[in-house]
Amino acid sequence: MKPFILRSALVIACGFVASLAWSAMDGPVDEATHRGSGRAVAPTGKTPAMADFETLNFRGAAACASCHSAGVSKGGNGPDSSTSPVMVDQWSASIMSYGSKDPFWQAKVKSEVLRAPLHRDLIEGKCAPCHTPMAATEARIAGDPVLLFEDGFLDPDHPLHQAAMDAISCTLCHRIENSDTLGTDDGFSGNYTIAPVNAPVNRPHFGPYADTFDQPMAASVGLRNHFGEQINNSALCATCHNLKTPFLDAHGQIVGTDFPEQMPFSEWQRSNFASLEEPTACQQCHMAVEDEGRLALKPPWLQDRGRASHAFVSANTEILSLLAMETALQGGDPSPLLASVDAGRELLARAGELHLLDVSLDHGILEFELLVDNSTGHKLPTAFPSRRVYLHTVVRDDSDEIVFESGAMMATGRIIGVDSDQDLSTYEPHHQTITTPDQVQVYEAILGSTDNDVTYTLLRADRYLKDNRIVPAGFDPATVPEDIRPTGGCMDDPDFGSGHDEITYRIDDLGGPRYTVTVELRHQAIGYPYVMDLTEFSDDAVISRFLDLYAAVLPGSEVIAKLEFETGG
Repeated sequence: MKPFILRSALVIACGFVASLAWSAMDGPVDEATHRGSGRAVAPTGKTPAMADFETLNFRGAAACASCHSAGVSKGGNGPDSSTSPVMVDQWSASIMSYGSKDPFWQAKVKSEVLRAPLHRDLIEGKCAPCHTPMAATEARIAGDPVLLFEDGFLDPDHPLHQAAMDAISCTLCHRIENSDTLGTDDGFSGNYTIAPVNAPVNRPHFGPYADTFDQPMAASVGLRNHFGEQINNSALCATCHNLKTPFLDAHGQIVGTDFPEQMPFSEWQRSNFASLEEPTACQQCHMAVEDEGRLALKPPWLQDRGRASHAFVSANTEILSLLAMETALQGGDPSPLLASVDAGRELLARAGELHLLDVSLDHGILEFELLVDNSTGHKLPTAFPSRRVYLHTVVRDDSDEIVFESGAMMATGRIIGVDSDQDLSTYEPHHQTITTPDQVQVYEAILGSTDNDVTYTLLRADRYLKDNRIVPAGFDPATVPEDIRPTGGCMDDPDFGSGHDEITYRIDDLGGPRYTVTVELRHQAIGYPYVMDLTEFSDDAVISRFLDLYAAVLPGSEVIAKLEFETGG
Protein backbone atom coordinates (compact mmCIF):
# COMPACT_ATOMS: atom_id res chain seq x y z
CA MET A 1 0.00 0.00 0.00
CA LYS A 2 1.42 3.37 -1.01
CA PRO A 3 1.90 6.16 1.55
CA PHE A 4 0.33 9.59 1.24
CA ILE A 5 2.03 11.84 -1.28
CA LEU A 6 1.81 15.53 -0.43
CA ARG A 7 3.15 17.77 -3.19
CA SER A 8 5.70 20.31 -1.98
CA ALA A 9 3.92 23.26 -3.59
CA LEU A 10 0.74 22.39 -1.75
CA VAL A 11 2.61 22.08 1.53
CA ILE A 12 4.00 25.59 1.18
CA ALA A 13 0.66 27.05 0.11
CA CYS A 14 -1.25 25.24 2.84
CA GLY A 15 1.16 26.51 5.47
CA PHE A 16 0.48 30.06 4.37
CA VAL A 17 -3.29 29.57 4.19
CA ALA A 18 -3.35 27.84 7.57
CA SER A 19 -1.78 30.89 9.17
CA LEU A 20 -4.68 32.97 7.85
CA ALA A 21 -7.87 30.95 7.77
CA TRP A 22 -7.11 28.14 10.19
CA SER A 23 -5.45 30.11 12.97
CA ALA A 24 -8.06 29.00 15.52
CA MET A 25 -7.59 25.26 15.09
CA ASP A 26 -7.21 22.99 18.08
CA GLY A 27 -3.46 23.57 18.27
CA PRO A 28 -0.60 21.10 17.81
CA VAL A 29 -1.84 17.65 16.89
CA ASP A 30 -0.61 14.77 18.99
CA GLU A 31 -0.76 11.21 17.72
CA ALA A 32 -4.00 10.61 19.62
CA THR A 33 -5.72 13.95 19.19
CA HIS A 34 -9.04 14.52 17.48
CA ARG A 35 -8.67 17.34 15.04
CA GLY A 36 -11.40 19.68 13.94
CA SER A 37 -11.48 21.37 10.58
CA GLY A 38 -11.16 24.98 11.63
CA ARG A 39 -13.26 27.82 12.94
CA ALA A 40 -15.56 29.47 10.45
CA VAL A 41 -14.99 33.19 10.06
CA ALA A 42 -17.93 35.45 9.38
CA PRO A 43 -19.43 34.98 5.91
CA THR A 44 -18.86 37.87 3.55
CA GLY A 45 -22.36 37.66 2.09
CA LYS A 46 -20.83 37.67 -1.38
CA THR A 47 -22.03 34.93 -3.68
CA PRO A 48 -19.08 33.05 -5.23
CA ALA A 49 -18.77 33.50 -8.98
CA MET A 50 -21.14 31.21 -10.86
CA ALA A 51 -21.16 30.56 -14.58
CA ASP A 52 -24.49 31.21 -16.22
CA PHE A 53 -25.63 28.73 -18.81
CA GLU A 54 -28.80 27.66 -20.53
CA THR A 55 -29.69 24.28 -21.96
CA LEU A 56 -32.99 23.19 -23.39
CA ASN A 57 -34.34 22.14 -19.98
CA PHE A 58 -32.27 24.05 -17.42
CA ARG A 59 -30.82 27.42 -16.47
CA GLY A 60 -27.80 27.96 -14.25
CA ALA A 61 -27.98 29.19 -10.67
CA ALA A 62 -26.31 32.46 -11.70
CA ALA A 63 -29.51 33.38 -13.56
CA CYS A 64 -31.60 32.63 -10.47
CA ALA A 65 -29.22 34.71 -8.34
CA SER A 66 -30.32 37.93 -10.01
CA CYS A 67 -33.58 37.74 -8.02
CA HIS A 68 -32.95 35.14 -5.32
CA SER A 69 -29.70 36.39 -3.77
CA ALA A 70 -28.93 39.22 -1.37
CA GLY A 71 -28.66 41.80 -4.11
CA VAL A 72 -28.59 45.52 -4.57
CA SER A 73 -31.65 47.68 -4.85
CA LYS A 74 -33.51 47.27 -8.13
CA GLY A 75 -34.75 50.66 -9.33
CA GLY A 76 -35.16 51.86 -5.78
CA ASN A 77 -37.59 49.06 -4.94
CA GLY A 78 -35.16 46.42 -3.68
CA PRO A 79 -35.32 45.32 -0.06
CA ASP A 80 -32.51 46.02 2.34
CA SER A 81 -30.15 43.34 3.58
CA SER A 82 -32.47 42.34 6.42
CA THR A 83 -35.18 41.23 4.01
CA SER A 84 -33.22 40.23 0.91
CA PRO A 85 -33.73 36.68 -0.37
CA VAL A 86 -30.53 34.68 0.05
CA MET A 87 -31.43 31.26 -1.33
CA VAL A 88 -28.73 31.14 -4.01
CA ASP A 89 -26.10 32.54 -1.63
CA GLN A 90 -26.85 29.73 0.82
CA TRP A 91 -26.87 27.07 -1.87
CA SER A 92 -23.57 28.28 -3.35
CA ALA A 93 -21.69 27.30 -0.17
CA SER A 94 -23.53 24.00 0.31
CA ILE A 95 -22.53 20.45 -0.50
CA MET A 96 -25.26 20.46 -3.18
CA SER A 97 -23.48 23.24 -5.07
CA TYR A 98 -20.24 21.25 -4.90
CA GLY A 99 -21.78 17.87 -5.71
CA SER A 100 -19.81 17.55 -8.94
CA LYS A 101 -16.63 19.15 -7.56
CA ASP A 102 -16.48 17.12 -4.33
CA PRO A 103 -12.89 15.78 -4.25
CA PHE A 104 -13.81 12.64 -2.28
CA TRP A 105 -16.66 11.74 -4.63
CA GLN A 106 -14.52 12.29 -7.70
CA ALA A 107 -11.69 10.20 -6.25
CA LYS A 108 -14.02 7.38 -5.26
CA VAL A 109 -15.67 7.22 -8.68
CA LYS A 110 -12.28 7.34 -10.42
CA SER A 111 -11.00 4.46 -8.29
CA GLU A 112 -14.02 2.40 -9.28
CA VAL A 113 -13.28 3.05 -12.95
CA LEU A 114 -9.60 2.21 -12.52
CA ARG A 115 -10.53 -1.10 -10.89
CA ALA A 116 -13.10 -2.00 -13.54
CA PRO A 117 -12.18 -0.04 -16.70
CA LEU A 118 -14.39 -2.22 -18.89
CA HIS A 119 -17.39 -0.95 -16.95
CA ARG A 120 -16.60 2.76 -17.18
CA ASP A 121 -19.91 3.53 -18.91
CA LEU A 122 -21.84 1.70 -16.20
CA ILE A 123 -20.03 3.37 -13.29
CA GLU A 124 -20.05 6.94 -14.56
CA GLY A 125 -23.55 6.56 -15.96
CA LYS A 126 -24.75 5.52 -12.51
CA CYS A 127 -23.07 8.38 -10.64
CA ALA A 128 -23.67 11.25 -13.05
CA PRO A 129 -27.49 11.54 -12.75
CA CYS A 130 -27.23 12.58 -9.08
CA HIS A 131 -23.92 14.52 -9.04
CA THR A 132 -24.12 16.15 -12.49
CA PRO A 133 -27.89 15.83 -12.95
CA MET A 134 -28.58 18.61 -15.43
CA ALA A 135 -25.80 17.50 -17.76
CA ALA A 136 -26.85 13.87 -17.40
CA THR A 137 -30.49 14.67 -18.13
CA GLU A 138 -29.69 16.65 -21.27
CA ALA A 139 -27.33 13.93 -22.49
CA ARG A 140 -29.89 11.19 -21.89
CA ILE A 141 -32.61 13.10 -23.71
CA ALA A 142 -30.29 13.68 -26.66
CA GLY A 143 -29.13 10.05 -26.67
CA ASP A 144 -25.52 11.08 -25.96
CA PRO A 145 -23.04 9.28 -23.64
CA VAL A 146 -23.37 9.99 -19.91
CA LEU A 147 -19.72 10.11 -18.86
CA LEU A 148 -17.65 12.08 -16.34
CA PHE A 149 -13.89 11.76 -16.83
CA GLU A 150 -11.60 12.20 -19.84
CA ASP A 151 -13.99 13.43 -22.55
CA GLY A 152 -16.98 13.45 -20.19
CA PHE A 153 -18.82 16.23 -18.36
CA LEU A 154 -15.85 17.15 -16.15
CA ASP A 155 -13.82 18.09 -19.21
CA PRO A 156 -13.95 21.91 -19.54
CA ASP A 157 -14.34 21.51 -23.30
CA HIS A 158 -17.46 19.37 -23.00
CA PRO A 159 -20.58 21.29 -24.16
CA LEU A 160 -22.39 20.32 -20.94
CA HIS A 161 -19.47 21.13 -18.63
CA GLN A 162 -21.05 24.25 -17.12
CA ALA A 163 -24.28 22.39 -16.48
CA ALA A 164 -22.26 19.67 -14.77
CA MET A 165 -20.33 22.15 -12.62
CA ASP A 166 -23.58 23.68 -11.34
CA ALA A 167 -24.16 20.26 -9.74
CA ILE A 168 -27.47 19.88 -7.87
CA SER A 169 -28.80 23.28 -8.78
CA CYS A 170 -32.04 25.28 -8.58
CA THR A 171 -33.68 24.23 -11.80
CA LEU A 172 -32.90 20.57 -11.23
CA CYS A 173 -34.81 20.17 -7.96
CA HIS A 174 -37.57 22.60 -8.91
CA ARG A 175 -38.22 20.85 -12.22
CA ILE A 176 -38.70 17.34 -10.79
CA GLU A 177 -42.31 16.35 -11.36
CA ASN A 178 -44.73 14.70 -8.96
CA SER A 179 -44.82 11.55 -11.07
CA ASP A 180 -46.30 8.16 -10.18
CA THR A 181 -42.79 6.81 -9.56
CA LEU A 182 -41.74 9.51 -7.09
CA GLY A 183 -40.96 7.85 -3.76
CA THR A 184 -41.02 4.34 -5.26
CA ASP A 185 -38.30 1.89 -6.28
CA ASP A 186 -38.74 2.97 -9.89
CA GLY A 187 -38.10 6.58 -8.94
CA PHE A 188 -34.99 5.99 -6.82
CA SER A 189 -31.34 5.85 -7.94
CA GLY A 190 -31.49 9.07 -9.94
CA ASN A 191 -34.66 8.17 -11.82
CA TYR A 192 -36.39 11.52 -11.28
CA THR A 193 -38.88 12.68 -13.91
CA ILE A 194 -38.32 15.91 -15.79
CA ALA A 195 -40.66 16.41 -18.72
CA PRO A 196 -38.60 17.54 -21.71
CA VAL A 197 -39.60 20.66 -23.58
CA ASN A 198 -39.26 21.68 -27.22
CA ALA A 199 -37.97 25.17 -26.52
CA PRO A 200 -36.37 26.92 -23.52
CA VAL A 201 -39.52 28.86 -22.63
CA ASN A 202 -42.33 28.28 -20.13
CA ARG A 203 -40.51 25.34 -18.58
CA PRO A 204 -42.49 24.13 -15.54
CA HIS A 205 -40.94 25.13 -12.22
CA PHE A 206 -42.46 23.62 -9.06
CA GLY A 207 -42.61 25.47 -5.76
CA PRO A 208 -44.47 25.39 -2.44
CA TYR A 209 -46.91 28.20 -3.26
CA ALA A 210 -49.82 28.23 -5.71
CA ASP A 211 -50.61 31.97 -5.79
CA THR A 212 -47.47 33.29 -7.43
CA PHE A 213 -46.76 36.02 -9.95
CA ASP A 214 -44.25 34.49 -12.29
CA GLN A 215 -44.07 36.87 -15.23
CA PRO A 216 -40.62 38.24 -14.27
CA MET A 217 -39.24 34.70 -13.97
CA ALA A 218 -40.82 33.58 -17.21
CA ALA A 219 -39.40 36.60 -19.01
CA SER A 220 -35.90 36.40 -17.57
CA VAL A 221 -35.19 32.66 -17.28
CA GLY A 222 -37.98 30.93 -19.19
CA LEU A 223 -39.61 29.19 -16.20
CA ARG A 224 -43.25 29.13 -15.15
CA ASN A 225 -44.31 28.59 -11.56
CA HIS A 226 -46.54 25.67 -10.67
CA PHE A 227 -47.57 24.50 -7.23
CA GLY A 228 -45.85 21.22 -6.46
CA GLU A 229 -46.54 19.41 -3.20
CA GLN A 230 -43.49 17.25 -3.90
CA ILE A 231 -41.15 20.15 -3.15
CA ASN A 232 -41.74 19.68 0.60
CA ASN A 233 -41.90 15.89 0.46
CA SER A 234 -39.11 13.52 1.49
CA ALA A 235 -39.83 11.54 -1.68
CA LEU A 236 -38.20 14.35 -3.67
CA CYS A 237 -34.92 13.80 -1.83
CA ALA A 238 -35.29 10.05 -2.22
CA THR A 239 -34.79 10.25 -5.97
CA CYS A 240 -31.05 10.40 -5.31
CA HIS A 241 -30.65 9.54 -1.64
CA ASN A 242 -32.13 6.08 -2.02
CA LEU A 243 -29.58 4.44 -4.25
CA LYS A 244 -29.12 0.85 -5.37
CA THR A 245 -26.08 -0.06 -7.42
CA PRO A 246 -24.96 -2.92 -9.69
CA PHE A 247 -22.19 -5.27 -8.61
CA LEU A 248 -19.60 -7.57 -10.12
CA ASP A 249 -18.22 -10.96 -9.20
CA ALA A 250 -14.49 -11.65 -8.89
CA HIS A 251 -14.30 -12.22 -12.66
CA GLY A 252 -15.67 -8.78 -13.47
CA GLN A 253 -19.07 -10.02 -14.56
CA ILE A 254 -22.23 -8.11 -13.62
CA VAL A 255 -24.19 -10.43 -11.36
CA GLY A 256 -26.68 -8.05 -9.72
CA THR A 257 -28.18 -4.58 -9.89
CA ASP A 258 -29.71 -3.88 -6.50
CA PHE A 259 -27.12 -3.45 -3.76
CA PRO A 260 -28.57 -0.86 -1.29
CA GLU A 261 -25.64 1.56 -1.22
CA GLN A 262 -27.63 4.14 0.74
CA MET A 263 -31.28 4.14 1.82
CA PRO A 264 -32.05 7.14 4.10
CA PHE A 265 -35.57 7.56 2.73
CA SER A 266 -36.53 3.95 3.41
CA GLU A 267 -35.01 4.25 6.89
CA TRP A 268 -37.05 7.40 7.47
CA GLN A 269 -40.24 5.67 6.27
CA ARG A 270 -39.90 3.13 9.11
CA SER A 271 -39.20 5.78 11.76
CA ASN A 272 -41.44 7.81 14.03
CA PHE A 273 -40.55 10.85 11.93
CA ALA A 274 -42.65 9.49 9.08
CA SER A 275 -45.46 7.90 11.09
CA LEU A 276 -46.55 11.03 12.94
CA GLU A 277 -49.84 12.63 11.96
CA GLU A 278 -47.73 15.47 10.56
CA PRO A 279 -44.51 13.77 9.43
CA THR A 280 -41.16 15.48 9.83
CA ALA A 281 -39.74 15.49 6.31
CA CYS A 282 -36.09 15.71 5.27
CA GLN A 283 -36.59 19.37 4.35
CA GLN A 284 -37.64 20.30 7.90
CA CYS A 285 -34.21 19.37 9.29
CA HIS A 286 -31.92 20.09 6.34
CA MET A 287 -33.84 23.07 4.88
CA ALA A 288 -35.65 24.46 7.88
CA VAL A 289 -37.84 27.54 7.42
CA GLU A 290 -35.74 30.37 8.82
CA ASP A 291 -37.97 33.42 8.79
CA GLU A 292 -40.68 35.38 7.02
CA GLY A 293 -39.65 37.58 4.14
CA ARG A 294 -39.68 38.19 0.42
CA LEU A 295 -38.73 35.26 -1.79
CA ALA A 296 -37.55 37.37 -4.73
CA LEU A 297 -36.44 40.89 -5.56
CA LYS A 298 -39.08 41.20 -8.29
CA PRO A 299 -41.87 42.18 -8.48
CA PRO A 300 -41.62 44.77 -5.69
CA TRP A 301 -45.11 44.07 -4.28
CA LEU A 302 -44.43 40.45 -3.30
CA GLN A 303 -45.79 39.53 0.13
CA ASP A 304 -43.66 38.07 2.88
CA ARG A 305 -43.68 34.28 3.20
CA GLY A 306 -41.86 31.58 5.06
CA ARG A 307 -38.37 31.22 3.62
CA ALA A 308 -36.77 27.79 3.77
CA SER A 309 -33.03 27.66 4.16
CA HIS A 310 -31.23 26.59 1.00
CA ALA A 311 -28.01 25.85 2.89
CA PHE A 312 -28.76 22.10 2.73
CA VAL A 313 -27.05 21.62 6.07
CA SER A 314 -25.40 18.21 6.30
CA ALA A 315 -22.83 16.14 8.19
CA ASN A 316 -20.31 16.56 5.35
CA THR A 317 -18.11 18.89 7.40
CA GLU A 318 -14.88 17.16 6.41
CA ILE A 319 -15.57 17.44 2.67
CA LEU A 320 -16.60 21.09 3.00
CA SER A 321 -13.35 21.71 4.89
CA LEU A 322 -11.33 20.26 2.03
CA LEU A 323 -13.20 22.48 -0.41
CA ALA A 324 -12.59 25.52 1.81
CA MET A 325 -8.86 24.77 1.79
CA GLU A 326 -8.85 24.37 -1.98
CA THR A 327 -10.79 27.63 -2.38
CA ALA A 328 -8.23 29.47 -0.25
CA LEU A 329 -5.32 27.95 -2.16
CA GLN A 330 -6.88 29.24 -5.38
CA GLY A 331 -7.14 32.75 -3.98
CA GLY A 332 -10.84 32.63 -3.15
CA ASP A 333 -12.70 33.41 0.05
CA PRO A 334 -13.23 30.20 2.08
CA SER A 335 -15.44 31.83 4.73
CA PRO A 336 -18.83 30.81 3.24
CA LEU A 337 -17.71 27.17 3.10
CA LEU A 338 -16.32 27.37 6.63
CA ALA A 339 -19.66 28.80 7.79
CA SER A 340 -21.30 25.73 6.22
CA VAL A 341 -18.90 23.59 8.24
CA ASP A 342 -20.07 25.27 11.44
CA ALA A 343 -23.71 24.79 10.44
CA GLY A 344 -22.99 21.10 9.91
CA ARG A 345 -21.49 20.87 13.38
CA GLU A 346 -24.61 22.40 14.85
CA LEU A 347 -26.72 19.85 12.98
CA LEU A 348 -24.56 16.99 14.28
CA ALA A 349 -24.94 18.31 17.83
CA ARG A 350 -28.67 17.55 17.50
CA ALA A 351 -28.17 14.12 15.94
CA GLY A 352 -27.69 12.04 19.07
CA GLU A 353 -27.42 11.96 22.85
CA LEU A 354 -25.45 10.11 25.52
CA HIS A 355 -26.95 9.08 28.87
CA LEU A 356 -25.43 7.39 31.91
CA LEU A 357 -27.62 4.49 33.01
CA ASP A 358 -25.51 3.03 35.81
CA VAL A 359 -22.04 3.30 37.32
CA SER A 360 -20.15 1.49 40.09
CA LEU A 361 -16.60 1.25 41.45
CA ASP A 362 -16.07 -1.83 43.57
CA HIS A 363 -12.87 -3.73 44.45
CA GLY A 364 -10.89 -2.05 41.69
CA ILE A 365 -13.50 -2.67 39.01
CA LEU A 366 -15.08 0.35 37.36
CA GLU A 367 -18.27 -0.46 35.48
CA PHE A 368 -20.63 1.92 33.75
CA GLU A 369 -23.48 1.52 31.32
CA LEU A 370 -24.29 4.05 28.61
CA LEU A 371 -27.31 4.71 26.45
CA VAL A 372 -26.59 6.04 22.96
CA ASP A 373 -29.65 7.73 21.44
CA ASN A 374 -30.28 8.46 17.77
CA SER A 375 -32.23 11.72 17.48
CA THR A 376 -32.54 11.67 13.69
CA GLY A 377 -35.13 10.16 11.36
CA HIS A 378 -32.68 7.75 9.74
CA LYS A 379 -29.78 5.56 10.79
CA LEU A 380 -26.89 7.20 12.62
CA PRO A 381 -24.76 7.58 10.58
CA THR A 382 -26.63 7.24 7.32
CA ALA A 383 -26.14 7.34 3.55
CA PHE A 384 -22.73 6.73 1.98
CA PRO A 385 -20.94 3.92 3.87
CA SER A 386 -17.70 5.85 4.42
CA ARG A 387 -19.44 7.55 7.35
CA ARG A 388 -19.04 6.15 10.83
CA VAL A 389 -19.94 7.14 14.38
CA TYR A 390 -17.89 5.93 17.33
CA LEU A 391 -17.37 6.31 21.07
CA HIS A 392 -14.22 7.92 22.43
CA THR A 393 -14.01 7.04 26.11
CA VAL A 394 -11.34 8.28 28.54
CA VAL A 395 -10.94 7.43 32.24
CA ARG A 396 -8.65 9.63 34.39
CA ASP A 397 -7.52 9.19 37.97
CA ASP A 398 -7.17 11.81 40.72
CA SER A 399 -3.87 12.98 39.19
CA ASP A 400 -5.55 13.54 35.84
CA GLU A 401 -3.57 10.66 34.36
CA ILE A 402 -5.29 8.53 31.75
CA VAL A 403 -5.77 4.99 33.03
CA PHE A 404 -8.02 3.81 30.18
CA GLU A 405 -8.81 5.10 26.70
CA SER A 406 -10.86 3.57 23.90
CA GLY A 407 -11.42 5.29 20.56
CA ALA A 408 -8.49 7.72 20.44
CA MET A 409 -7.92 9.17 16.99
CA MET A 410 -4.54 9.86 15.41
CA ALA A 411 -3.96 13.00 13.36
CA THR A 412 -4.30 11.00 10.15
CA GLY A 413 -7.88 10.04 11.01
CA ARG A 414 -7.05 6.48 12.08
CA ILE A 415 -8.88 5.33 15.21
CA ILE A 416 -6.53 3.42 17.49
CA GLY A 417 -7.80 -0.09 18.17
CA VAL A 418 -10.27 -0.24 15.28
CA ASP A 419 -9.41 -3.37 13.31
CA SER A 420 -10.22 -1.97 9.85
CA ASP A 421 -7.91 1.01 10.41
CA GLN A 422 -4.95 -1.36 10.71
CA ASP A 423 -6.02 -4.07 8.25
CA LEU A 424 -8.45 -3.34 5.42
CA SER A 425 -9.38 -7.00 5.14
CA THR A 426 -11.09 -7.03 8.53
CA TYR A 427 -13.38 -4.83 10.63
CA GLU A 428 -14.25 -3.99 14.22
CA PRO A 429 -17.05 -6.17 15.62
CA HIS A 430 -20.10 -4.79 17.36
CA HIS A 431 -19.54 -4.72 21.14
CA GLN A 432 -21.98 -5.23 23.99
CA THR A 433 -19.24 -4.84 26.63
CA ILE A 434 -15.86 -3.15 26.30
CA THR A 435 -13.07 -4.22 28.64
CA THR A 436 -9.80 -3.31 26.84
CA PRO A 437 -8.49 -0.21 25.02
CA ASP A 438 -8.30 -2.08 21.69
CA GLN A 439 -12.06 -2.52 21.68
CA VAL A 440 -13.94 0.45 20.20
CA GLN A 441 -17.66 0.78 19.58
CA VAL A 442 -18.00 1.86 15.95
CA TYR A 443 -21.42 2.27 14.35
CA GLU A 444 -20.85 1.68 10.65
CA ALA A 445 -21.72 -0.24 7.49
CA ILE A 446 -19.03 -2.62 6.20
CA LEU A 447 -19.29 -3.70 2.56
CA GLY A 448 -18.97 -7.36 1.61
CA SER A 449 -18.14 -8.77 -1.82
CA THR A 450 -19.69 -11.69 -3.67
CA ASP A 451 -16.89 -13.75 -2.10
CA ASN A 452 -17.94 -12.59 1.38
CA ASP A 453 -14.75 -10.56 1.81
CA VAL A 454 -14.48 -6.99 3.07
CA THR A 455 -14.35 -4.55 0.16
CA TYR A 456 -14.17 -0.79 -0.30
CA THR A 457 -14.99 -1.05 -4.00
CA LEU A 458 -18.68 -0.30 -4.39
CA LEU A 459 -18.91 -2.21 -7.64
CA ARG A 460 -17.90 -5.38 -5.77
CA ALA A 461 -20.36 -4.94 -2.90
CA ASP A 462 -23.42 -7.18 -2.83
CA ARG A 463 -24.04 -7.31 0.94
CA TYR A 464 -23.21 -5.77 4.30
CA LEU A 465 -20.99 -7.81 6.58
CA LYS A 466 -21.77 -5.42 9.42
CA ASP A 467 -24.40 -2.73 9.77
CA ASN A 468 -24.86 -1.69 13.39
CA ARG A 469 -25.68 1.92 12.63
CA ILE A 470 -28.12 3.07 15.28
CA VAL A 471 -31.62 2.90 13.85
CA PRO A 472 -34.15 5.73 14.35
CA ALA A 473 -36.93 5.62 16.92
CA GLY A 474 -39.88 3.58 15.69
CA PHE A 475 -37.66 1.41 13.48
CA ASP A 476 -37.89 -2.32 14.31
CA PRO A 477 -34.58 -3.96 13.29
CA ALA A 478 -36.17 -7.42 13.16
CA THR A 479 -39.08 -6.68 10.84
CA VAL A 480 -37.96 -4.02 8.37
CA PRO A 481 -37.17 -4.97 4.74
CA GLU A 482 -33.89 -6.73 4.16
CA ASP A 483 -32.36 -3.82 2.23
CA ILE A 484 -32.34 -1.65 5.38
CA ARG A 485 -32.07 -4.36 8.04
CA PRO A 486 -29.10 -4.18 10.44
CA THR A 487 -26.73 -7.10 10.27
CA GLY A 488 -23.83 -8.60 12.19
CA GLY A 489 -23.36 -8.89 15.93
CA CYS A 490 -25.83 -6.12 16.74
CA MET A 491 -28.72 -8.44 15.87
CA ASP A 492 -27.69 -10.68 18.78
CA ASP A 493 -27.48 -7.73 21.15
CA PRO A 494 -30.69 -7.43 23.22
CA ASP A 495 -29.80 -3.80 24.03
CA PHE A 496 -29.61 -2.72 20.38
CA GLY A 497 -33.05 -1.51 19.42
CA SER A 498 -35.38 1.17 18.19
CA GLY A 499 -33.60 4.52 18.41
CA HIS A 500 -30.79 3.46 20.73
CA ASP A 501 -27.96 1.18 21.78
CA GLU A 502 -26.79 0.35 25.29
CA ILE A 503 -23.18 -0.51 25.97
CA THR A 504 -21.24 -1.44 29.11
CA TYR A 505 -17.63 -0.61 29.96
CA ARG A 506 -15.86 -2.79 32.55
CA ILE A 507 -12.33 -1.78 33.58
CA ASP A 508 -10.38 -3.97 35.97
CA ASP A 509 -7.26 -3.58 38.14
CA LEU A 510 -7.87 -0.03 39.27
CA GLY A 511 -6.39 1.01 42.60
CA GLY A 512 -7.61 4.56 43.07
CA PRO A 513 -10.58 5.87 45.04
CA ARG A 514 -12.03 8.19 42.38
CA TYR A 515 -12.12 8.49 38.62
CA THR A 516 -13.43 10.94 36.04
CA VAL A 517 -14.95 9.51 32.87
CA THR A 518 -15.42 11.43 29.63
CA VAL A 519 -17.33 9.92 26.72
CA GLU A 520 -17.76 11.51 23.32
CA LEU A 521 -20.01 10.33 20.52
CA ARG A 522 -18.18 11.38 17.35
CA HIS A 523 -18.93 11.40 13.61
CA GLN A 524 -16.40 10.86 10.82
CA ALA A 525 -17.70 11.45 7.29
CA ILE A 526 -14.57 10.13 5.54
CA GLY A 527 -13.68 6.92 7.31
CA TYR A 528 -9.93 6.29 7.43
CA PRO A 529 -10.14 2.92 5.59
CA TYR A 530 -11.65 4.71 2.60
CA VAL A 531 -8.72 7.11 2.54
CA MET A 532 -6.18 4.31 2.73
CA ASP A 533 -7.99 2.34 0.04
CA LEU A 534 -7.54 5.25 -2.37
CA THR A 535 -3.75 5.43 -1.86
CA GLU A 536 -3.41 2.52 -4.30
CA PHE A 537 -4.01 5.09 -7.04
CA SER A 538 -2.16 8.08 -5.57
CA ASP A 539 -0.47 8.76 -8.93
CA ASP A 540 -3.82 9.50 -10.57
CA ALA A 541 -4.47 13.25 -10.78
CA VAL A 542 -8.10 13.04 -9.65
CA ILE A 543 -7.29 10.86 -6.64
CA SER A 544 -4.13 12.74 -5.68
CA ARG A 545 -6.19 15.94 -5.53
CA PHE A 546 -8.27 14.39 -2.76
CA LEU A 547 -5.31 12.79 -0.95
CA ASP A 548 -3.33 16.03 -1.00
CA LEU A 549 -6.23 18.06 0.37
CA TYR A 550 -6.95 15.44 3.02
CA ALA A 551 -3.30 15.41 4.13
CA ALA A 552 -3.28 19.21 4.27
CA VAL A 553 -6.48 19.57 6.30
CA LEU A 554 -6.47 16.34 8.35
CA PRO A 555 -10.18 16.83 9.02
CA GLY A 556 -10.56 14.25 11.81
CA SER A 557 -14.07 13.92 13.24
CA GLU A 558 -16.85 15.94 14.86
CA VAL A 559 -18.51 15.75 18.28
CA ILE A 560 -22.17 14.77 18.36
CA ALA A 561 -22.57 14.48 22.13
CA LYS A 562 -20.39 14.52 25.23
CA LEU A 563 -20.89 13.06 28.69
CA GLU A 564 -18.69 13.50 31.78
CA PHE A 565 -19.14 12.04 35.24
CA GLU A 566 -17.18 11.12 38.35
CA THR A 567 -17.23 7.93 40.35
CA GLY A 568 -15.86 6.90 43.71
CA GLY A 569 -15.74 8.45 47.17
